[in-house]
Parts: sequence; C-alpha cells; structure tokens
Amino acid sequence: MENGILLTASEERRMKATVTTLVVPCFNEAERLECDAFIDFANRHSDIRFLFVDDGSSDQTLQTLVQLRRRAPRDRVEVLSLDRNRGKGEAVRIGMLHALKPLSHARVDREASSVPSTAMGFLGYFDADLATPLDEIPRLIEVGRRRKDVAVVVGSRMRLQGRFIDRTPLRRLCGHVFALMASILLGTRIRDTQCGAKLFRVDSRLRQILAEPFMSRWLFDVELLARLTLPPISDLRQASRFSEPTATTLFEYPLDRWDEVAGSKLRLSTFLLAPLELLRIAAMYRLGVRSPFERETVPEPTILSFPPMETDFIAEQENSSAPASRPVVPKLRKSA
Repeated sequence: MENGILLTASEERRMKATVTTLVVPCFNEAERLECDAFIDFANRHSDIRFLFVDDGSSDQTLQTLVQLRRRAPRDRVEVLSLDRNRGKGEAVRIGMLHALKPLSHARVDREASSVPSTAMGFLGYFDADLATPLDEIPRLIEVGRRRKDVAVVVGSRMRLQGRFIDRTPLRRLCGHVFALMASILLGTRIRDTQCGAKLFRVDSRLRQILAEPFMSRWLFDVELLARLTLPPISDLRQASRFSEPTATTLFEYPLDRWDEVAGSKLRLSTFLLAPLELLRIAAMYRLGVRSPFERETVPEPTILSFPPMETDFIAEQENSSAPASRPVVPKLRKSA
C-alpha cells in the first residue's frame, strides 16, 4: 500500500519464515499448569517456542515444567529456574532477555521446520493459567506479520458481540478504571493493559527497553509499554539514535475468548496500590523523576537453564534421592 504500513509480498514471506518465542512466567503453578494443552499446541505449531520461567516456586512447578519439556516436541520448550521469587515482571523480563541471546533461539528442529536458526521475528509473554486460550497466539502473530508499523500486539479483553469474555463484574470495573488511568499516563487510548498476552517485534531497541529491572512488581505491563512509547527524559537523546528504523504502533487485538481462572496471585491490596504505582511510573517516564521509593537494586539472579534436547537433568533427578522441593542439578550450566 502507498502508506507503507502493510508488508510487501517479499517482506511477508520473510516474516512467515521467522520464529516466535513466548515467555511463560510460573510461580507455584504445579496444580494449574495444563501441560497437555501446551504439548498439543507445540505439536501443531513448529514456528512457536515456549520459554517457561519458574519464579522460585515452592511447590512442584519446576519438576512439572521439566517433565513438560521432556514430553514436548524437540526444540520447542525451554525452562529457566530463578533462585528465588522475584515477581512476575522480573520473571518476564529475565526470560525475554534470555530469549534474545543469539544461541537461545538458534535451536530449531530442522526435520520439522525450515525456519532459519537465527530468525526470531516476535517475542512476547503469555499467562500460564491459559485464561487466554493458546489458539489466540497465531492471531496475534498474524497482526504483526501483516503490519510492519506494529511494535507490540496487545491482547484485549473487550466485550464485543460474538466474543466470549468471562470476567467478574468487580474485576471488569477495576479494569476499566485502571485502563483509563494508564491511558492518561501513556498518552494514548488503550482499553486493556493487563491482559497476559502480549507480542513484541524483535528489533534494535527491544533489548535496551528490557535492560533495567522494572520499578513495579505487578504493573510491569504499563511500565513496559511506557518504555516503548515514552523513554525516560534522560534517555531521550540516546533513544533517538537507534541504528535502524523501528516500528512504533501499539495494536490492540480483541480476543475471541478469555476465561477467568481461579487461583490468581493478585490481591485486593494490589488494586488499592495501583494508583500510587501508576504515579511513580508517570513521574519516571513522563517527567524523568526517579521515585525515592524505587525498588532497591538486587543482585543478578542465579538462573538454572534447561535448554531443549538436554536430558542429563531428567536422568539425574530420576536416580536422585534428594528432596523434590528445589532440585539438585549437576551437569547444568548457570547463566547470568
């Protein structure tokens, strides 16, 4: 098209030859994790990879994830384990940074896919409880593949005719109020910032956007979108010097279905503190003012990496008499 928004035929072919990686943060999800659903989806989509991040769980989440990786098609599931609980935002950020490492997405099943080993077109995150069904993922990807101006595709739980969106009235009301406040912060109308299904185009600035830990433990979605659209004042000059043109559009995609799942980690206090958290984010990304209550710097996490196709851990665990709460993992490298 004349405005250059839609991809040309050659650009579309190149985009279809890319891999999408989705980070799935997990904290005490052993009872809720639908392993069969993830495995079935992985069998049907050779161009989509899952990177599960165990956020210091105290139950059997890590063991469940490692077994899931063992059962999944080769090269489509990877597992990271953080040394302690750091919050959903940090689990997502650490997982996305890990996925951006050159070798992290270079393992591709060459018998099942012709995808080039280094071509990752999209990187995002997806809630482990599958409140957003997995079949929504290809629809989100398709938006990015058709529109080269789109930097991020945001799943939106809008109650439109023909859609099946199951949210309690209280959560729906809180969501509307929060979206209004977030829209004012971001300077653009957005209906749903907190849906756990987001997809980012992999370009020159994504690693830079993810470089620093988030200020907010639970409102990291808004903070991440603020980093994408509103760089801190002190970084504006640097942010304008990216080496290549980058997409800028935020695209809200109305989901066909969303089902509220019992067992959410969110508490009433999270909603009550949300306005204060938004003010802190606004002060930082609108005015360049760092909050005196900003989260203190913490040491870099110790990460146990369980890449695809490595089975040493499985064998060691099956022959080990060590307690199952936090596994002993010999023969596995630690990565920063």
